Amino acid sequence: MVKSKKKIELISILFGMILAISNIQFFDFFNGWINDTEDPTFFEGKRLKNAGYWDNLSFIYIDDNWSAAASYDWCNGDGSFGNPYVLENITINASSSPKGSGIYIKNSKNDYFIIRNCTIYNAAGSYNAGIKLENTTKGTLINNNCTNNEYGIIMLNSCENNSISENICNENFPGIYIWKNCNNNTIQGNTCNFDSLGIVLTEDCNNNSIRRNIIKDTVGNGISIRYRSNNNVISDNIIFNELTTDMRRGIYIEQNCSNNVIFKNVVNNAQYHGILISILCHNNSIFENSVQNSGQIGIYVDAVCENNNVTDNYTYFNGLYQISTETLADNNIIKNNIMVSEDYNYIGDFGANNDVEGNYQLPTIPSLCIDVIDQFSLTNEFIVTLNISSGLGLDPWVQSIEMWWDGILVPLENITEIETGLYNVSLVPKFNATETDLYLLNMTVISANHYEKYFETFLVVKNYEIIEIFDAILVEIVNSIFSLECFNITFSVLNEASLPINSTSIQIWWDGNNVSDNIQNIGNGLYFISLESIIIKPNEDPILLNITISANGYISKYFETYLAIRHYEIPEISDTMSIEIVDSIFSLDYFNITFSIFNGSSFQISSALIQIWWDGNNVSDDIQNIGNGLYFISLESILIDPDEDPILLNMTISADGYITKYFETYIAVDPDAVSSKGYFPRITPIEVIIITLLLIIGIPGVVLGLLIYLLKKRRTIN
Repeated sequence: MVKSKKKIELISILFGMILAISNIQFFDFFNGWINDTEDPTFFEGKRLKNAGYWDNLSFIYIDDNWSAAASYDWCNGDGSFGNPYVLENITINASSSPKGSGIYIKNSKNDYFIIRNCTIYNAAGSYNAGIKLENTTKGTLINNNCTNNEYGIIMLNSCENNSISENICNENFPGIYIWKNCNNNTIQGNTCNFDSLGIVLTEDCNNNSIRRNIIKDTVGNGISIRYRSNNNVISDNIIFNELTTDMRRGIYIEQNCSNNVIFKNVVNNAQYHGILISILCHNNSIFENSVQNSGQIGIYVDAVCENNNVTDNYTYFNGLYQISTETLADNNIIKNNIMVSEDYNYIGDFGANNDVEGNYQLPTIPSLCIDVIDQFSLTNEFIVTLNISSGLGLDPWVQSIEMWWDGILVPLENITEIETGLYNVSLVPKFNATETDLYLLNMTVISANHYEKYFETFLVVKNYEIIEIFDAILVEIVNSIFSLECFNITFSVLNEASLPINSTSIQIWWDGNNVSDNIQNIGNGLYFISLESIIIKPNEDPILLNITISANGYISKYFETYLAIRHYEIPEISDTMSIEIVDSIFSLDYFNITFSIFNGSSFQISSALIQIWWDGNNVSDDIQNIGNGLYFISLESILIDPDEDPILLNMTISADGYITKYFETYIAVDPDAVSSKGYFPRITPIEVIIITLLLIIGIPGVVLGLLIYLLKKRRTIN
């Protein structure tokens, strides 16, 4: 009996310790899947009111006085996240603006606002623009036309966390100009044509994203990153000369700019260089860009630029060299680039200690390779898996696939990319009577930087090769937690009888990356995966999550969804939550637990949202809020033998304004350890001391304290 009591006390102590240390901090989660909306006027479940139309204004100037602006009929909203101030459908001829700019927002740090569908022209004078933001945050500029101004759009002097998206900025000096300590902004999906400069980021501007912009026929550079601007991402932009030959450089990085990423941009017909890195720019990454027909050099690393990585780029038909380093451009990496030159002008390496290897040097453009790597038949579907790769063994950028099956066009929605270069094609089954009865599958594939590829093959599908299927697989999302640190998803896999399927093969891709190794089978048909957090900014594309689930005797399940969690949708957190177990009773009939939830100031939290799973079953409906921050739950008693696996208890607790808490623990209660009176002793003072020690001095101190406690108990028993 003494032995049993000791077991009981140890289990109770360990349970309390685990709850005490499980202070994993998460932000509030959103129930169910987060659906993307391209409409930036949709906030917190309600659509913003559309404004009227105004064309009688010569300027708008707001210097941290939005409340005054809101008194006018051309401004609505209250500046909150859910109801931002909105300026829209306004046309301004700024030629007579006393501020020089059409719309000028200054020192706005606390209010959310949107400027959309406005047309501003004739803004003149140094650093004046169609739209000008200064020392301002939380702004969204979308679908505006800022043509024929000194500057199209300008942000300067500590503008942060703003979004400039889908605007037209043509025929300005610079189309978009970001200047002096402007950080964490998004410049996306804009069009800048016939400007002197396209997009400029200069003087200590860090952690900005410039992506999916189209820049055409500029006089100077397409995109410029200058003067100590670091950790910026320049991706998926299209920069080219079409009607003129004036654009000097596509992308220009100069003067002490480091750790920038230049990724998947297309640069065509630059007068001098496609991409140029110049003057003390170090540790930049240039990869998977396409640079063609530059007058001099495709990608050029100038003198005194070190430790830059130029990898996996396509450089075709550029003048002097496809890729080149200058004297004193040392310790750079130039690897796995595909270079095409009819004149055999490939690499000019004039620096020292550069790592130049694995590059492909070709006189003509490479071709694609297409292979059928798998096929299987169901009674109502024939699935073919294709691998599309470069003739060099690299992953191409596939732009379009047009496919026919037995002379009938295959719908695009039947062609699914399951990972880079790997496609599943769903076809209508056609069964062959003999092996001489063949059906034609043919296709045309277009990929960037490759010749167009036509491919055909004849396939045989026999009736006896059909897989016998007994049931379908059903998937249900039972919990999802989205935070800045991670996206946690728990889902169940069931058959049509709602019975759990525990033996499955699951593959999950997140943003094109195979994350299947991170899946955890937590029992009773429940599966858990923690994904890398990808927070997108307004008008960025949502992130693709696609899953394939198969099990013996079941029809394979495939689905995909797009998630869009934006940075402003993550609520601000004011405090953390703590949990204390105040009572626990374990018997043959039930496990009863009473716990309190309180904040960092020791005030009780009585309005928490709690979800609890016991042995894989959601038992949240059994939680009782008994007031004053106290909660009670009675669990089904599960007693296990010493050689059996322990039982999983996992819990999520959230409350408005607090960091969401998630934890899991395994409980093993030996039948021999249950007392004759049918309950476990309640938590003793020494257990409270141990939990407190754990929070103060950590696990080593608790181990020492626990040993002392057990020795004392042993002496007492003896």
